[in-house]
Amino acid sequence: MTGAITWEFVTAIGGVLGVLLGLWRYLEARIIRAELAAQEIRKDLEQRLALLNSTISAVQLMSAEKYASRDVVKETEERIVSELERMRDSLDRLSARVDNVMHSRGPVKQLGA
Repeated sequence: MTGAITWEFVTAIGGVLGVLLGLWRYLEARIIRAELAAQEIRKDLEQRLALLNSTISAVQLMSAEKYASRDVVKETEERIVSELERMRDSLDRLSARVDNVMHSRGPVKQLGA
């Protein structure tokens, strides 16, 4: 290449630059479309996450309102057990009183004997 630049050479350089520019624009457009799609997906995921968070909050609130806590259940159980023990003690005393009354009356007479 010792001579002047020919039109063929300029055309070839222009063609290569045109192809590179076209490839650049094509890739840039694909990147922009991918970024827009990613933004849409992100918005959708954020909406779903917000819905999931509100659902979880509603379930937690319902559980707190509907079901008793462990402390309440334990306290209720202790009250029931103490009442049952008190009733057992009352029945034991009643049984002892009935036994005392029966022993103080003497032997039981049989009917028809």
